[in-house]
Amino acid sequence: KFGSGRFRLLHLHGQAPIAVAAMVCEAPSAESLEWLAFDPGFDHGSVTKYAPNVQGTFGEQPCDYGKTDVRERNVTGQVGDPQFNQLVAKTQTAMTPLQLCWRAAVVGLALVPIVGLKPLATLAADPSQSWPSRVLFALVMIACLVPLRFLAKQVLMVKQGEICFVQLMEDGTTQILLAGIHLLPCLGSTTKSFPVTADEMRYGTLVLIRVRSGFIGLGTDNGKPVLLLPGMHLYNAPNFEYSGPTSVNDNLIKNGTVNIIRVQPGQVGLATVNGTPIMLESGVHFIDEASFVMERGCFKKVDEALIQLGQMQIVVVPRGKIAPVLVNGEGHFLLEGRHFVSQGRFSYQGLQSLSDEYACAGTRHRILVPSGRIGLGLEAGEPLLLEAGQVHLRNSALFQYKGSVDITQQVISHGSLNIVTVRDGQFGISYKDGVIKLLDPGRHTLDSATHVPGGFISAGQQTLRISEVTGMSSDNVELRFDAAICLRVVDPQKAVVMLTQGKRDRMEELQANVQERAKLALSIIIGNNNLNRKHGATLLVEQPAREEEQQEEGFVEVPEKSKEDEANSFRQYIHDIFMHSFSVSMLNECGIQVIDMSIEDVVIVNTELATAMASAAVANSSLEKSTIEAEIVQVKATAESKVALIEARGKAAAMEITSKADADRIKTVSDALHSACPSAQQMELIRASGCAVSQGSTVMLAQDMSALATLLGGAQGAALGPKLK
Repeated sequence: KFGSGRFRLLHLHGQAPIAVAAMVCEAPSAESLEWLAFDPGFDHGSVTKYAPNVQGTFGEQPCDYGKTDVRERNVTGQVGDPQFNQLVAKTQTAMTPLQLCWRAAVVGLALVPIVGLKPLATLAADPSQSWPSRVLFALVMIACLVPLRFLAKQVLMVKQGEICFVQLMEDGTTQILLAGIHLLPCLGSTTKSFPVTADEMRYGTLVLIRVRSGFIGLGTDNGKPVLLLPGMHLYNAPNFEYSGPTSVNDNLIKNGTVNIIRVQPGQVGLATVNGTPIMLESGVHFIDEASFVMERGCFKKVDEALIQLGQMQIVVVPRGKIAPVLVNGEGHFLLEGRHFVSQGRFSYQGLQSLSDEYACAGTRHRILVPSGRIGLGLEAGEPLLLEAGQVHLRNSALFQYKGSVDITQQVISHGSLNIVTVRDGQFGISYKDGVIKLLDPGRHTLDSATHVPGGFISAGQQTLRISEVTGMSSDNVELRFDAAICLRVVDPQKAVVMLTQGKRDRMEELQANVQERAKLALSIIIGNNNLNRKHGATLLVEQPAREEEQQEEGFVEVPEKSKEDEANSFRQYIHDIFMHSFSVSMLNECGIQVIDMSIEDVVIVNTELATAMASAAVANSSLEKSTIEAEIVQVKATAESKVALIEARGKAAAMEITSKADADRIKTVSDALHSACPSAQQMELIRASGCAVSQGSTVMLAQDMSALATLLGGAQGAALGPKLK
């Protein structure tokens, strides 16, 4: 089963039996019949794992130390108390009787001269003795004091808070002297004092070591490693060597063959035993093995993708990843989990995401084609198409994956297989065994090696610009202009055969050939025509005014250019000839319908000729302007006369109507007054006179007309009338 392995037991000094497994990991999430058939797995070998064998802090909890010399404290009390004195008496070597006897004899002999001091003092003070004798007695008395001085100098006083080590000169035996005065052990020996707070007190064969809490003492006894647990240790061992304390928090403590390794949580330790790689799990390990070696950079994080030591490999595959590997030259995939591998021929290829398009391990291939694309593969040279949206598993040495392409591409070429998508508004071109074949709009699969795509031709209208058309007209005027033609392909097979050679894109090549042919046709047409033909269209032809309008309105119609004259212009003439000859030729020979053509920006190449023609055009324009202005003045004068005539006729008609109305009114009034009584006549006369006076007129009253004539003709009338010059 994928993930299973072999187990065995291994026991080292200080190490509990541990399980050794080929691989310990959860079953892969993609474990299925299809995947197992694709990759059944491989033999992972045996990887040795050490479980921690020390619970808590080293030295605080019981542990199987095996044959390792791990010593607990042997001093339970304080320095100077009965327990300590008993331990010192038990540990140190007591003096032999001979050593005690000769030291006591020395003390006794040193005290004998004290007995003769008094007689010698009496003799030295006796006046009856001669001066030389008295001096001699004094010298002898002083000599008797020398042994006492020697004893006084040998007396050792050990102060409180100190401890003294004494080494006897006979055999090097060492004893401990506590606070107090000491004489016999000090004779014939060397001493050394230490403060009782010192961590290491060593002299001669005795050693008193204090290992503080949180530390471990490291030493050797006769070359064998010794570990001292926290507390005070007193030993009488001449072969004991103390290396010093080390913190129990150190990750690696080594004392000879003894190793104390602390692997932090979230890490693993790497080491070798007899050259075989092993892995230490998180915790504290106590190992006493001469062949145990911790490797450089021995601690690794458990979540590292690859942990390697010798042939041991620890591969961690996170969720959503996959790891291709090579084992003995064969490719495999490691799925999600933690994998322990022990293989000499193992090659790690890195991590890849499960969403990656392609992952390869040797001859095994995993393909996941993204949506909207199509995968391209080759199996023994034969093209394969891989659909999107599913995982494709291939185990073949002859399989090759060429990547994926956008499924919307119009042409997908893969080996001898071609997929052609012809869009609406296009003609698809292909060649089957060298014969042209048209493809209708849609998706076509060309699975024959001799059936190849040939490009696309647009079926819609296209406008092609023809720049820098040059030519010499029949009247020797060199012209240069731009043009544009609008065309449409109606017979794609004829257009491809006649206008393309297959050297580049079909549509571009077709357009380029049409442009060149149109450019050549325009140059030929210009050379066969006269530029001055266009001036015929600039003449104005006077057209007779309509009689009805002249009779009613009297206006003169200004002539305009007729369509026939416009058609005779140079551009229109070239256009007509081009459309008649070129379009028919293109339609019949090449299957292309020329819809329209236009000429733009005509330029005369000869500068002097262009200047002369421009001057003539300016003069012609001035003449036309003067003619138009004269016609405008004439039209304005005619219109004004007509308006004045109409106004005069209107006024005459109005005056006639007014006069006739006044005559009728006067006649009616006269008839009415003639038939009226004299009083009424007088009243009407008075009213008329008042009306005249109110308007500033002079009123002359007479009896009748004869009287009025006499009045106006006499002297009085002359005075009233206006004076004549």
